[in-house]
Amino acid sequence: MLAPRAMSPARCRFCALASLGGIADDWRHNREEAEHMVKMRMIALTTPKPGREQEFHDWYNNCHLPELVNQFGFTQASRWELVAKLMGSDTNPYLAIYEWEAEDPMAFLGQMGEAAQSGKLTQSDAQDFGTCYTAVFQALGEPVLPS
Repeated sequence: MLAPRAMSPARCRFCALASLGGIADDWRHNREEAEHMVKMRMIALTTPKPGREQEFHDWYNNCHLPELVNQFGFTQASRWELVAKLMGSDTNPYLAIYEWEAEDPMAFLGQMGEAAQSGKLTQSDAQDFGTCYTAVFQALGEPVLPS
């Protein structure tokens, strides 16, 4: 399993201390680790090929999402169906949102790409790749919550 939460000992002074025989308090290590982590979201807008909708949904729900969450350590992944289009011209009726935190988001994405290219991820040809849109975002501050 690839671990997006793994810290590089050189980047975390508490890990470095522990490797020299010192013991860091868990709360200090967790605080230091959190400072290095970047909150990420990947979205995928998708459409199944005509006549292959059930195959597409079965693959996405029972194979694709579990593979990504279990092999790469996403904190969660979920799928959504379009209810109302408010603006824009995208035609994809389905949305997947993947959430994770990583010290180096681009290295994490590179590991996913390598796994896909090497056949370690199950692919499906039931998806219309001509309409698919996938993008990665990083957090711009903390979520706004009700006051």
